[in-house]
Amino acid sequence: MKAKKLKAKKQIVKALKIKNAQGAVTVKLIKKGTSSKIYKKLKVNKKTGAITLKKGKYAKKTYKIKLKITVKGNSNYKPITISKTVKIKIS
Repeated sequence: MKAKKLKAKKQIVKALKIKNAQGAVTVKLIKKGTSSKIYKKLKVNKKTGAITLKKGKYAKKTYKIKLKITVKGNSNYKPITISKTVKIKIS
């Protein structure tokens, strides 16, 4: 992602692809254990996992964002929750 584009308007990172998920999927941001200011500048779509970065000034570096993904399951599959780290590189 280019820093110039973020100065002009908000940008959306591609949605997460979750293979073989049975039941509803929810994605939530984990803000624990970090002092990064990046969490104030982004939103995560709960259903698709798409990350939206607000318009503004960003340092040119790679940001690590922690997400908690929950799959509700169904009669054949148990519910499962996993934590993932997503890297967003701004150049």
